[in-house]
Amino acid sequence: MDKETVNSLVSEAQHIAENAGNLIMTFFDELAEEEVEYKADQSPVTLADKAANKQIVDELINLDDSIPIISEEGLAQNLDNADIFWLVDPLDGTKEFINGSQEFTVNIALINKGEPVLGVIHQPPANITTFGSQETGAFIAGDDEELSASTPENSCMLAVSKRHSSGEETKFALFLQDKFEEMRTIGLGSSLKFNAIAQGSAHIYSRFGRTFQWDIAAGHAILRSAGGEVVDLHGKPISYKNDPNQPINGFFAVSDIDYWQGIINEFNNL
Repeated sequence: MDKETVNSLVSEAQHIAENAGNLIMTFFDELAEEEVEYKADQSPVTLADKAANKQIVDELINLDDSIPIISEEGLAQNLDNADIFWLVDPLDGTKEFINGSQEFTVNIALINKGEPVLGVIHQPPANITTFGSQETGAFIAGDDEELSASTPENSCMLAVSKRHSSGEETKFALFLQDKFEEMRTIGLGSSLKFNAIAQGSAHIYSRFGRTFQWDIAAGHAILRSAGGEVVDLHGKPISYKNDPNQPINGFFAVSDIDYWQGIINEFNNL
């Protein structure tokens, strides 16, 4: 996929994510309990998730109906073993949305031969859009300053989820406390943890529980564009599959894989 095509798709995906954000906000202030349903895994889904999904899928198909789409809320097209496809989470952080928090996002990523080549994360309540690709770099929309992940020195900032944690995540946080003179945590919802690392306000985010490709692909693309990386729990590359049921069995999102690889290996050898 050439640079000109990617640049065009970044701009279009940004526009589509922002349109979906505008739609989600029409539901945000008047969310009623009867609008919340629960999937088989007990994760919540709302009318906003469904409406945003339909709008995003329709707009992506109108943009280029030859590119298949995998979305958390349903497969839009037959993948046919495609090398290029969209990964969409129309409302990441549904629990944040239900609880009235502003930390939910719209995530759109494009995958090419297993690699996240572009990503867009839009935070509707704040009207902030972060985007990135290897061709364009990573940016916040409306700001000309390119994002750059930072390597910790004596102080480390660990991004953590507000809605889930595990014994392994607690163990990893304690491990980091012994590695740095100062180790602090910042709690964030949805894919905003990836943005924090890309912007240099956090250095690492660990997830030891099972998740899915659409949860991390947009953040992965943005973080990689800012000099960071997302790897599996063994520090190995993550390859995205054209399979809507493909899980991600934990990962580390890091500001600089060369810096963090040894620390990840040391933790795994405990």
